[in-house]
Amino acid sequence: MKETIANTTVVKKVCRSSKNMKYWKVKPQSNEGTLVCEAKKLRKSSGITITDFVIGNGSEPKLGSSIMIVYEGMFPDGTVFDSNMKTSKPFTFRKGLREVIKGLDLGIVGMRCGGSREIFIPSHLGYGSEGVEGIPGNQDLIFRVTLIGCSKT
Repeated sequence: MKETIANTTVVKKVCRSSKNMKYWKVKPQSNEGTLVCEAKKLRKSSGITITDFVIGNGSEPKLGSSIMIVYEGMFPDGTVFDSNMKTSKPFTFRKGLREVIKGLDLGIVGMRCGGSREIFIPSHLGYGSEGVEGIPGNQDLIFRVTLIGCSKT
């Protein structure tokens, strides 16, 4: 389902842990994509699971490209541990060069600029058994990501 409220597209989805509807605001970008009406989870061979909510109309970043995302990182119970969605200040990193956790690098493969997706990352592709400050070891993660820009290498 989709509604538009003050230039913000709102996508409704069913939470993993409950049957309550949870809202995810997907902010339109200059090169926005096409809203996916029936979002489906796709499990990749790497172990991550992706769910596309918006298919971007822009280009797909190449290996080594500098990309900009807005994101929300959370635990499977819905507890948010990190986000830049409220500030909308993009997070920038180079694709495929191990500047972020492996699951996030793998999760953006196939995304196009303007796209939004949810990425389920098993712990071994996140912070592993050691964890980091604020994230315990062996913790699965969920990232909601909107790819807002990319540059060529």
